[in-house]
Amino acid sequence: MPVTNDVSYYDIQARTVLKGGVLYRDMVEPNFPGVVWIHMCVRSLFGWSTEALRSFDLLLFSFIVILLTRFISAKYFQLSFVLVLTYYSVSEWCHVQRDVWLLIPAVAGMFMRYYQIQRITNSNPSTKSIFFHALLEGLIWGAGIWIKPHLVIPALAVWICSLFLLSTRRQSLKDMTGLLAGGLIVGAMGIGWLISSKSWPWFLEMQLEWNREYLAAGNSL
Repeated sequence: MPVTNDVSYYDIQARTVLKGGVLYRDMVEPNFPGVVWIHMCVRSLFGWSTEALRSFDLLLFSFIVILLTRFISAKYFQLSFVLVLTYYSVSEWCHVQRDVWLLIPAVAGMFMRYYQIQRITNSNPSTKSIFFHALLEGLIWGAGIWIKPHLVIPALAVWICSLFLLSTRRQSLKDMTGLLAGGLIVGAMGIGWLISSKSWPWFLEMQLEWNREYLAAGNSL
């Protein structure tokens, strides 16, 4: 089946940028550029066929299912195989969508948070080790935010809940510092791309001016 018009539009944006165009100036886009970056990578590596993009989407969906089922069952492989079949029962509007892809950094971030708590509870690691683990986790959450900034909400919720399980204030401070550092690094990298591609002023105009009308129109409906 062909992809939906949202997916085709991201493809057009990716093609525009790959041919030297400027995102947000030459193509109207109210969202963060993360999904366009993904389309650019997939199309550069695997070509412009629908099958290439759908195969990539199915691969990501399968990986998401494996990550999720590891949380709830020791027999995660068998359960994953069953749940992957749900891909074929949902609307095509759920395929090749950033909302689904966003589950990868979300679940990976939760895994990192869970592992951090386990380490602190069971082995009392050094504050340096706590910082670098949190830094890696911050990089994951930060990357997801470039796909869709709504990820800030579950990221903050997971971290606040974990505060009750950290042993000391010093551990909490190192953990928070690492998370913020990782997020800021990825944020700076994304801003660096926007600046180098000359998209930065148009990105700001879209986020600060045009998006107000976009949100107002959506709320009125």
